[in-house]
Amino acid sequence: MTAAPSRLPALAVAGLVWLACQAEAPAKPAPPRKDPAVTQLEAVYAPIAQIAAGPNRTRRACADRDKLTAAVTALPKPAPTGAAVDGDTWHASVGSLGLALSNLVAACQSPDLKVHHISGEVETADDCLSHVDTEIQGVLDQAKPRDLLPAMKRSQTALKSLLREPGSKQLCARRDALAKLLAGLVEPPPHANTQKWEQAHALVTRNLDQIKTNRCHGPRGAEVELADAMTQVHDGFYQLVLQLPPRAD
Repeated sequence: MTAAPSRLPALAVAGLVWLACQAEAPAKPAPPRKDPAVTQLEAVYAPIAQIAAGPNRTRRACADRDKLTAAVTALPKPAPTGAAVDGDTWHASVGSLGLALSNLVAACQSPDLKVHHISGEVETADDCLSHVDTEIQGVLDQAKPRDLLPAMKRSQTALKSLLREPGSKQLCARRDALAKLLAGLVEPPPHANTQKWEQAHALVTRNLDQIKTNRCHGPRGAEVELADAMTQVHDGFYQLVLQLPPRAD
């Protein structure tokens, strides 16, 4: 008597099909690892941030000034992996934090808990700590990964082209190309703060118009004015980028 052919149970067949599909499916890229120096800055500043503004908070910050200085010094020179800002934006933000922190350290070491600037301005340790808080929040926000919109990626490429040769004959054409791309970003993406998005978009557009007025229409404006306008366009664009909600990894 011939034995009947064996049949796999339906559940087993389904399991084999699932495994085959998984083998063929491309692997999902792992989220970028958070920079350890950024994590360390968060950890050092967290106990200070949890204290309400006032003398106790300032005393804790002054006590931890060496730890804060070490954490800020250890921040990476290039923008962290996954950050949507460029190296210039990151470098400027870390530099501003370093300056604010140096003022706080000076105030903490002063008998009257004040820093006396060459300009004659006087800041208390409380004032300095407020500036440090703002700068730290800015650095931590810049370090968060964000997914750029396709039109924003194209705008970023056009911006690099515009900044690469500010005195070239192609300046006005490149300005117009960037302005056209940014016009497609006038509507804020989902989950972005509408008011802040509109303000940032209006700022970068206004600075692009300044380049057009300064260099592309009528007499050529002064080089210093052009350089300032180019810087404002760069900074304004990345302020717009930072309005994108961070990626939830």
